[in-house]
Amino acid sequence: MLPIKKILCPTDFSEPSYEAIKTAGELAFYFGSELCLLHVVPPVPMIPTGEGPSAFDISLYEQELEATSKRTLQEIINHLEWRDLMGRLIVLRGNAADEIVRTAQEENADLIVIATRGRTGLDRFIFGSVAEKVVRLATCPVLTVPGGPPEVAREESPREKGGEANMPEGTISKRKKTYVEKAEAQMREWGAEIDLLRAKVEKAGAEAKSKYLEQVQELKNKQEVARQKLNELKESGDEAWGDFKKGVEEALGDMKAALKQAASRFKKP
Repeated sequence: MLPIKKILCPTDFSEPSYEAIKTAGELAFYFGSELCLLHVVPPVPMIPTGEGPSAFDISLYEQELEATSKRTLQEIINHLEWRDLMGRLIVLRGNAADEIVRTAQEENADLIVIATRGRTGLDRFIFGSVAEKVVRLATCPVLTVPGGPPEVAREESPREKGGEANMPEGTISKRKKTYVEKAEAQMREWGAEIDLLRAKVEKAGAEAKSKYLEQVQELKNKQEVARQKLNELKESGDEAWGDFKKGVEEALGDMKAALKQAASRFKKP
């Protein structure tokens, strides 16, 4: 297995997959390896459009998804702790597990680092099953990184709230940074789900499009509110970050509820 010259790390932009990226980054820094970040854009689901031609261009939309994915991967590289890493970004279309295995072979990767679970929710990307398939089919070693349950929107216990005020400033700053990273990961995950919803709405017939377009716009509005709240938290000082954190969690909670409701309504005939 040694030396490790090239590490492939796939991500679906979920919080657990970011844990895998951190692990891959540490290994790449330690061994002086090239780190290849891979995102596979899943096919846009097809839905009935009714009579008449559709104005929605699937190919163009997939190109937009690829461009957005590349920008997100670049942001990840820019925010890694190890700035001098040799990093390369790869965005492909297709089945996640198949593309991961194929890319590892074509790139002669010495190691694949992958999360054991990914995003959940609307049209969920079940990354756990992807990891299982990659482990079975990969011709190079695979390191699986378990991801814990999301912590962004949970409510703190009274003990946590009471103890936070007495924490040293450096400790609070570290917690704040961790919280912001998880909140941003959750926002990216939900943003991808909103994009998929919007794609389905644009592909739908006139009656369905009119019915759900307003719902998607509401989601975009809630997304913007949550983004503004998160920016306020990032700019806040340690002494006030707890108050801004409450606003972020309320905005994320509203966004999560609206997304769940939109998904449920869209599935109804």
